[in-house]
Amino acid sequence: MATTQQKAAPQKKSEGFTGVRGAFWIIAVCGVVAFVLFFTWFAHDMHFQDPGTKEHPADVWGTIFKGGIVVPVIHTLLLTVLAMSIERWLALKTAFGKGALPKFVVNIKSALNANDMNKANQLCDQQKGSVANVVKASLNAYKSMESGANANLKKAQKVAKIQQAHEEATQLEMPTLTMNLPIIATLVTLGTLTGLLGTVTGMIKSFQALAAGGGGDSRDHRRLGPPAHHAGLAVEGPSWPAADQHRRDLPRGRGIPGRPSPRTGGVDDGPDGSHVVAVHGLRRPH
Repeated sequence: MATTQQKAAPQKKSEGFTGVRGAFWIIAVCGVVAFVLFFTWFAHDMHFQDPGTKEHPADVWGTIFKGGIVVPVIHTLLLTVLAMSIERWLALKTAFGKGALPKFVVNIKSALNANDMNKANQLCDQQKGSVANVVKASLNAYKSMESGANANLKKAQKVAKIQQAHEEATQLEMPTLTMNLPIIATLVTLGTLTGLLGTVTGMIKSFQALAAGGGGDSRDHRRLGPPAHHAGLAVEGPSWPAADQHRRDLPRGRGIPGRPSPRTGGVDDGPDGSHVVAVHGLRRPH
């Protein structure tokens, strides 16, 4: 009996679009499209101020081209995920059947409550799809338990055989529902990691450009001393601590040493008669 069910069950698989089995070809086509766009549209001369050297992008398309070879790779992954998502949507839409599933379930319950097995089978034939196929396989197994040699089986044995037929029908429909999902999950992960690789590569190029442009090291500034000394200002006069103490000891209302006084417009004197000048917020004896 089980052998008969296994042979009949494959004929009940969902009709219509059940998915694309050759996912490799989807990836290949998306890769070709991505690289063609990269070297034709993104690399077009109109997207650069200097078409000869492909330097100085004029718009966002030229900027994307400057991202390098990682750009078409990311575009390949993106296009593949979009294509397979559409493929999965079409396959699941076919698996749901022609009518609304909630209405189908209600009609099946009504037919079973009325003990009308023929009507239940007709509803499954009209609905089609994965759910209808599983329900019909279970109904056929139930009908077979009421006649022939199976009629003498115990109730527990009948229930076990019906459950076995239900599980076999479900396993036949599962490949249609889960096809290409692992590939989509893998591509999403690869897309994230590839984007991170592009980000790190861009940061490395930026740091190299800063170093080539003469960006100094902070350790050089510490060795050279305060910024005011770099500007070549005079260094005669009281030391830095003495000037700071003098600034703190000034009466309220007087000007800051090295800046015009609000009353006289002159320059305040330091503690030993010298002047204190301020450059970029840093005060230094003069």
